[in-house]
Amino acid sequence: METASLNLMMDNKPFECAWITIDRYGNLLSTHQYYLKWPNFRISADAARITRFNPAWVENGHDPEFVLNAFESYLLDPQYIIAGHALLSFDSRVHQLWRLALGHKRDYSYLPRLIDTNLLSRAYKEGWKPDRSNLLAWQYKVMAGFRKGIKTNLTLMAKELGVTVDESKMHSASVDLEVNAGVYRKLVNLVEI
Repeated sequence: METASLNLMMDNKPFECAWITIDRYGNLLSTHQYYLKWPNFRISADAARITRFNPAWVENGHDPEFVLNAFESYLLDPQYIIAGHALLSFDSRVHQLWRLALGHKRDYSYLPRLIDTNLLSRAYKEGWKPDRSNLLAWQYKVMAGFRKGIKTNLTLMAKELGVTVDESKMHSASVDLEVNAGVYRKLVNLVEI
């Protein structure tokens, strides 16, 4: 997701939501990308700059309820492993703010199937091995063990792991997904998930 700001407490909405499905061999099965049409949408100056925000995306976007239903048809389906960069610390929380903005209750039921490549990146750089018996708890432990100076942003990790990345296109949800898929495939083997 690309969002209005970095606020995780309230009043933050995604303006772009994208996801891809890949099989266990890394083959792309489907691509989904939507801009969301929120009334009176406001975006922080930094978020607009970083994402190269265009107001027409929101003005001409899709209904947030429609996009949420489409997104959750994959997110909440137990057959899928959910992977992405900063999902546990950021996107999963924005997802809840989105649900609340539409009058829904929170739903974290998918978290046990979530693999956060930002946290895998930290574990890789620290030499930490996963607790496969409780991967979610292990990822929270990695998140809590943050050490200053360990850089794990998606662009940097792609470069370090030999994944092709065009920095000028990053911070577009659909572009980030393709880069993250490559990072995920490398890290799953390096961290031995």
